[in-house]
Amino acid sequence: MKLLAQITKQVSVAVRILQRNRDESARASHLVVKKGSLMTYERAVFGQAEREKFSFSTFLERKTMSTKTSFKRIAAVAAVALALGGFSAVSANATAVGQKISTTSGTSISTVAAGTNLTSSDVVGTYSTETVTAASAADHVYTVVSTGVGTLSIAPAPTSATASATDAFTADSNLQNYIVGSATSVTWYAGTYAGASTWNGSAVLTFAANSTVAGTQTITVTGDVGGTVTHTITWGAAPVVTTQYSTAYMAPTTAVADGTEITSLTAASVVASSATTNGAATLVAHVSVTLKSAASTIIAGKPLTAVITGAGSVGIGDNLTPAASVGSNVSTTSTQVAANSSGKWNVSIYSSGVAGTATLTLTSGTVAIATKTITFYAAATKAVATQTLYVANKAGALLGLASSSADAGATSVATKYAYTVAVTDANGLPSAGATIKTASSNTAVIQSSVCTQSASTPGTYNCDVTSAAGALSGQTAYVTFKIYNATTLAYDIVSNALTFAVGGSVQAEALSTDASSYSYLAPINLTVTAKDSSGNMAYDQDSTLVANLVSSVALSNPAGLASPTHLINGVGSVTGFYAPAIVGDFTITALDNLSLASEALSVTASAIGTSADASANAAADAAAEATDAANAATDAANAAADSADQATAAAQDAGSKADAAL
Repeated sequence: MKLLAQITKQVSVAVRILQRNRDESARASHLVVKKGSLMTYERAVFGQAEREKFSFSTFLERKTMSTKTSFKRIAAVAAVALALGGFSAVSANATAVGQKISTTSGTSISTVAAGTNLTSSDVVGTYSTETVTAASAADHVYTVVSTGVGTLSIAPAPTSATASATDAFTADSNLQNYIVGSATSVTWYAGTYAGASTWNGSAVLTFAANSTVAGTQTITVTGDVGGTVTHTITWGAAPVVTTQYSTAYMAPTTAVADGTEITSLTAASVVASSATTNGAATLVAHVSVTLKSAASTIIAGKPLTAVITGAGSVGIGDNLTPAASVGSNVSTTSTQVAANSSGKWNVSIYSSGVAGTATLTLTSGTVAIATKTITFYAAATKAVATQTLYVANKAGALLGLASSSADAGATSVATKYAYTVAVTDANGLPSAGATIKTASSNTAVIQSSVCTQSASTPGTYNCDVTSAAGALSGQTAYVTFKIYNATTLAYDIVSNALTFAVGGSVQAEALSTDASSYSYLAPINLTVTAKDSSGNMAYDQDSTLVANLVSSVALSNPAGLASPTHLINGVGSVTGFYAPAIVGDFTITALDNLSLASEALSVTASAIGTSADASANAAADAAAEATDAANAATDAANAAADSADQATAAAQDAGSKADAAL
């Protein structure tokens, strides 16, 4: 026996080491033990292992493996059958399971087929309402079981406002039955119990499912006769407010009434007076806030906090309602309103009698929504005028605009202001709404001036001037802008004076360039100077000043030579072309397009520095010099070769003489 055990151990080790012919080796070393007898082998240990296809040992092995495989196949078929059972989707949130046991056969569910799995998706922290309607004759008892995450609640009747995950199941006095159970398992006796044969078919069990964590909750409702329905709820994380998709649009109350939703960005900042009304805060602007979790998904039930620093005060109105009408706290520090039903808010901004820049910060929980700037200005103390146009028509005409919306950067004379005025308070902040007037030093030259406050830039005034009909060419007058001072009761806040002239139509022109010489491809500014018949500057106007512009040497001008089209302060200019690529003088000529004489005009300038021709000549010279140098090098090499030959001959002669001497 000891010998057999040793042999068996050695064979087993050999099988593990060889890792080949393992089936045959395993069979060769397999032992069979018979009860009450000595250990024997299926086959001799030292004999050849069986190789035939249907050996006895192979039959035993396959019989054993077949038994194990059968269990595995049965398990696999069961898994596939469960997977193919299928789920039908129902709407999420407050979705009733709707089980109703049939009163006819007692073996089916009339709302959905017996064995149906209902599915829905809900948000963590909300409640899904479930209902079960009793059968009138079949089932007596219903068992409700919740597995996975979540709990069930029934007292009081759960809603999103009153239900709690800790609500316990209790008897419901409205049912002719009673219920017992816990937060995850309920037994419902749907009718008069204790063997009664009459059941209340209209009894309805209503409860709610709730989960505080994400995951899957499966609710199974089983009648003692009618069958089973399951409701699988996938609880997902609640959507969160995002900075990216939430919006906060601001506008002054002069543009949009408080409480009216602002749906686009109308003002990045607002300038408003810091003044109060009889000591009470004055409404100056408001912000429409919409909380969102995605580009088109509004989130209701989230709070909003508004904090204003620096100056002013703020209040929040629920659901876009003006703050004051709902009694929200108006504070110089912060105000917060609890979650509302729409996800939309109205933030009202008030003056507090303090001048300065205010910063409004809007947040929802820890999420930053937006930051807005409101400038509260005090009374005006300074006015600075900037002139845009200079010469009015001597015949009496309007020069410039006084529009609140015209473009201050316009190039056309017809769309420019004659001048603009920046009005500021003692802090240097733009001050709007001042009482103003203008004055001319000579109304026989400049008859009047009108100024209008800019709608887009409060504190900035856009002004025109009108010349007198009898004014003479060359006459001038200065215009000042004045502000009423509420302290001194006088218009004693005065801007710097601007001088305006009057002139006639164009009668003479001259061409000039901004320099007498230009480097290779340097930009050129071509200027046309226009004067009237009196030799004074012609009035500011829009017109093509010259025609037939030609250069004697080709200029680098991708857009081509073009005439100036705007005459301001007697000068019109045009750019966009460049000096020639060839060194030397060039002449630009044109035809006087406005004067009665239609004279030919010209201006001459020089192109200096390296030109294309000079560069080519320099390259040719360098090439010639290089050739000469190469030839000289060749000659030197040839001379060196001759010297080498002579040295070789001398050496050979010296060798011959040495041999002779020996």
